[in-house]
Amino acid sequence: MNEQSFYAMIVLFSAGMALVLAGVVDFLLAKRSRFVRFSADGLCCLSSAALPAAFATPSLTLVSVGLSLGGLLVLFGITSGAISTVVACAMRWVRRPVGQGSVLATLGLGLMVVSFVAFSREEERTLDQDMLFLEEVTSTPPVHIVDGQQATTDRGRPIALAAVDAPHEKAELVARERKLLGTMGYSERFIRTGPANDVCNCHGWVFTGGRYWLSPDDVGHILEDNGYARVSSPRAGDVVIYRQNGAIIHSAIVRTAESTPNVLVESKWGWMGSFLHRVGDSCYGQDFTFYRTSRPSPVVSIQPLDGKETAVSANSQPTNR
Repeated sequence: MNEQSFYAMIVLFSAGMALVLAGVVDFLLAKRSRFVRFSADGLCCLSSAALPAAFATPSLTLVSVGLSLGGLLVLFGITSGAISTVVACAMRWVRRPVGQGSVLATLGLGLMVVSFVAFSREEERTLDQDMLFLEEVTSTPPVHIVDGQQATTDRGRPIALAAVDAPHEKAELVARERKLLGTMGYSERFIRTGPANDVCNCHGWVFTGGRYWLSPDDVGHILEDNGYARVSSPRAGDVVIYRQNGAIIHSAIVRTAESTPNVLVESKWGWMGSFLHRVGDSCYGQDFTFYRTSRPSPVVSIQPLDGKETAVSANSQPTNR
């Protein structure tokens, strides 16, 4: 039990103990006047300060005494003559059809308001969780520009190839990934195709065969220079680009294509693993666009600085058909 929970238990226990003592006093002083019983009950409530005070917590002492005195005041208020008269009048009114209808309508309206507020809060909480998850997945570790390798678009524009400064241990990434996916409930919405690693990000997985990190800006340059065109009817091998507020945040490859909701794509989620999932079932949202090119593979041209092209794995990605 953490400290906060322990002190909450102390407050509730001491207030409850004081009310139990007040109940016993009421039994013992049943034939005495209301003033005597009320005074004795008040002393019992003040005794609820003893336990929190023993832990040298003045604020908790006040809370405990307040709870017990509050319960006592509510009881005596309800049983007072004026309150009893008001309650009796209210009960007579509720027995009438107009009163019953008013109560039902009020209760129904209250439930509607509560349900709307609860839904709004849950929606806001879910949105906040999704944003935090997306920030965690898209976070970029410290990287450096790779020496000895150069990449270019088909029009000769240079592409910056980056690598992680200090790769994390596989076990660390797997544990971190498992916690994130379990918290957000994504584990039932995809098929894993590759383990977690920070060798590359999603853009590097698509456009460098899983060898490097690429920036979203360079993804835009690749789309412009390598003959990509937007398509509304995707097919296997097409590229999927996800955006948020117009900015590129994720890249994926179409694996199978039927109707748009059932398009299956494969991608690497940041530093996490690679997954096969429906195009709309990811943390990257619903703002996605399909692109197609006549190139045999989305992997860009990567060459060592001596000018000889390096063989690049296609990362099991299908060629465009």
